Amino acid sequence: MLLQPMRIKIFNLPIWATKQCGQNCRFESHKDHFELVFDQSNMANSINMINENSISITNL
Repeated sequence: MLLQPMRIKIFNLPIWATKQCGQNCRFESHKDHFELVFDQSNMANSINMINENSISITNL
């Protein structure tokens, strides 16, 4: 059985913001938001807001 990738919707991200992703991860641009998409092999176990402009995602 194939597991679906994990998707995190991000709203209000400025178009000029740096969108950096590690391996097995990508940003998808949608009309009113971005999606941070993780392949199943790189599932994020910890998501922390560093501040209003930064999200830290750590694999445990």
